[in-house]
Amino acid sequence: MQIAFNIQIEIYSGKVTTSFLEKQTLEIKKLYPPHKDVNSFWARYYYHSAMGLIYSVQQKYLQCFNCYKDINLLMQTEKQFIVDLPNIYHTNNNNMVNMMFLLENYDKILPLIQHQKTFTTIYKIKNPALTAKVFLNTTESELYLYYRTEQYEQGAFLIKRIEPELKKIDIKFSPALFDLFFIMAVVFLGNEDFKSSIKWLNKILNHEKDVNIRRELQINTRLLYLIVLLEKDDLFFENQYLSVKRFLANEKEFKKHLLVFEAIKILSDQRRSAVKLKRLNQLYVSIKQLNSKMSVDSLNPQFDFQQWIEGQMIHKKLMK
Repeated sequence: MQIAFNIQIEIYSGKVTTSFLEKQTLEIKKLYPPHKDVNSFWARYYYHSAMGLIYSVQQKYLQCFNCYKDINLLMQTEKQFIVDLPNIYHTNNNNMVNMMFLLENYDKILPLIQHQKTFTTIYKIKNPALTAKVFLNTTESELYLYYRTEQYEQGAFLIKRIEPELKKIDIKFSPALFDLFFIMAVVFLGNEDFKSSIKWLNKILNHEKDVNIRRELQINTRLLYLIVLLEKDDLFFENQYLSVKRFLANEKEFKKHLLVFEAIKILSDQRRSAVKLKRLNQLYVSIKQLNSKMSVDSLNPQFDFQQWIEGQMIHKKLMK
């Protein structure tokens, strides 16, 4: 447990080194498999947790998934654990889904989501807050799956079906609600339903002062709004561009987002000089490099700005 916590703290600090991970791995191997007299549920749980953290930092996503799967199977052998600590079980299911997204193993995701949706019923857990949390997380994952597999009509159908349930959830219940609004806007953009996409983006923007929405989502929302207006060929694009420019003026640490913002502007310009085209290609390469350095810890279902820029460049024959 102490080793797992040490690794987690180091990850949060952003100072994880190869030598640190090697040292922790050696310490773990000394303790596992444990002797019979200390071979407890918790010894096995924290072993898989610690190794999962190490693999996530190393971007060994298949090994990481297997650690989460081992934890899941372990918890299912101790069913009282799931009953007593259902939030941990739910988080573990989320982790497995996220790893499948990183591995692009899309055909295995829906069964995981379906189990996640039903586990409170299976284990007779009556917890309204957890039920709402499961609803938000699983809906977000399912919509993200439809986005990644370009099943936009299926995603739009799901949104129409769950809207009555969404209205029952207090707007201040959880920031996860706004992550869901964002992926809903993404799905509607893919379905070329620009009006609905803008509706859900506005839902985020209109509540920024009421709810603690993470900064990255605030920025992504504004960038996606620009893209929707650009795809829609809306005259409001220029006004929104200036508004986003003012917002990003104090967000220098979000380097990738600033590059995306600049690329969107160039793509919106009908008069593209050779200098601008060269800059656009430079921006694309830089965004791609920054994406390759992203850690699993920063994973959130979101819009793939790099893919969108690439698609625009190919469509408009701007890629070198």
